[in-house]
Amino acid sequence: FLKDVQGEHVPSPAKLAQDLGDTSDGLLGGGGRGLTEVGFSALMCSDWNSAVDPARARLHQDMGRPLSHYWISTSHNTYLEDGQIAGTASSEQYLRVMSQGCRCVEIDCWDGAGGEPVVTHGYTMTNHIPFKEVVCALRDHAFDQSPYPLILSLEMHCTDEQVSRVGQILTETFGDMLLRHASGDS
Repeated sequence: FLKDVQGEHVPSPAKLAQDLGDTSDGLLGGGGRGLTEVGFSALMCSDWNSAVDPARARLHQDMGRPLSHYWISTSHNTYLEDGQIAGTASSEQYLRVMSQGCRCVEIDCWDGAGGEPVVTHGYTMTNHIPFKEVVCALRDHAFDQSPYPLILSLEMHCTDEQVSRVGQILTETFGDMLLRHASGDS
């Protein structure tokens, strides 16, 4: 179809499998004559088959403008792996969305035991994860995929005491990575 109908240059199935990063022949059918179902799925989801022009996937904008001049990929309820009512909260979700290009993550902060804030979806059966665990994961992986700023959207449901603790944790964890005053601000 790709070759006959769309007129595209199509490499051999072996070359496609190699381009898709497969070295185990798991993408090729018997005798290397075609793709397996897994191979076909990998092909359909690969960059090779992307509807986006590869030239547009590369950085092509002036990235020296003010932050407000850009569209920013954001995430809502970032910590949730599944449903809001009885879902699982995990700091791993932050790593997943950042690996997909997200640069603004939401952290829902609630009062936790022992004066330590937690991240959860309030008034639900969702589990709690320590706020400090989330910000440590963000600190350690914020720039694995992108050199651009990571914006933390804090949805604050904490008492004044734990709001202060949130600030202390952010300052201790991020240190000089944390932008406190934008240049030119008074």
